[in-house]
Amino acid sequence: MDTVADPAPGFSATVRVHGHTENTAVEGREHTAAAVDQPLVTSGTWIRSGGAVLERGFAQVLGVGVGDRVTIGGRDYPVLGTAISAATGVYPNSNWASGPGPSDDGDHIWLTTEDALAAADDASPLYLLNIKLSAPDAAQSLADILFTDDVTGQNWVNTQPWQGFIEGGTRLLRSVQPALVVGAGLLAAAALVPLASLAAVRATRDHAGLLKAVGATLRTVAALLLAQYLHLTVAAAAVGVTVGSLTVPVLADSSAGLLNIVSPPTTGMVVIATLLDALVA
Repeated sequence: MDTVADPAPGFSATVRVHGHTENTAVEGREHTAAAVDQPLVTSGTWIRSGGAVLERGFAQVLGVGVGDRVTIGGRDYPVLGTAISAATGVYPNSNWASGPGPSDDGDHIWLTTEDALAAADDASPLYLLNIKLSAPDAAQSLADILFTDDVTGQNWVNTQPWQGFIEGGTRLLRSVQPALVVGAGLLAAAALVPLASLAAVRATRDHAGLLKAVGATLRTVAALLLAQYLHLTVAAAAVGVTVGSLTVPVLADSSAGLLNIVSPPTTGMVVIATLLDALVA
């Protein structure tokens, strides 16, 4: 069965903080958890009368934290907390289709329903309706139907299926991939120089000539020399994967609007790292 949340008033507005003015999308919510799309509070608390909660990425850009004050519609509100939502754009990406209603570039602010209606003044807020379908894959088809003139007449209905939010978040992550790939390549190239020097220095200390003098074949000599380095390969791969898992989330933090969850390295990543170490050895 489909789940439908209570309609929430929403409108475009300007927010003033620290002497700067920015556009934002304001949404009215209840104190209690919504049936669909209850934002995840990442700091502070959820909304209550007279207070505001800002989308985490938007708050970070504004330099706003819990306890600061923002002005919306001529009214001041203390910032009670920051939150993220899977049903709003990731700042600064826009996911809304063209049409009426609040613009959503991820710059989202939540107020109580009463405060939102009071702050709207003459903005004539429209109402947002979050629906969780029992068949999630049908979201895009439903959005296409609701957006047609046959259903809405002259009044458009802004619709945004979950696939659009996934695409927006993925686009942000893809934007940082080239920098990570280039950086990894430069680090690998820089590492080869001291490794080659180290191998050249050790070659004179590994008694290769002595081994050949006592009758060892070239293959045997090569195997003995390689064995000295291979025992370090596993340790090097483990250190590299661990350091990479810890540093990549910091280097690739494209937006505070995304959850910073460090997933463990896959089997394929470990195998590739080990093979690369073995190849260098």
